Amino acid sequence: MKPSQLDIAKHKGEVLDRIMNWKREEVPKQMAEISLAQVKAFAQLAPDPEDFSAALTAQPGASLIAEVKRASPSKGLIAKDWDPELIAETYAR
Repeated sequence: MKPSQLDIAKHKGEVLDRIMNWKREEVPKQMAEISLAQVKAFAQLAPDPEDFSAALTAQPGASLIAEVKRASPSKGLIAKDWDPELIAETYAR
């Protein structure tokens, strides 16, 4: 492993611990602010989920599902010039 990878591996648990601690505080606050009935009402307004299986098999050839990130908990900022549409168009070519 490269030194930078070792540093990430060494601190990975710390980053996840910080996220978990933050969520343990945040979730009860959100639950106090928004009722379960409100959450269910919002869920009813959400669009139907995409059929990814159909999308992947609709056309011949290779298909791709990709996730692009501007930043990560362990690496920080990955892309300064962040244009998700341009990234998607590049993958589509």
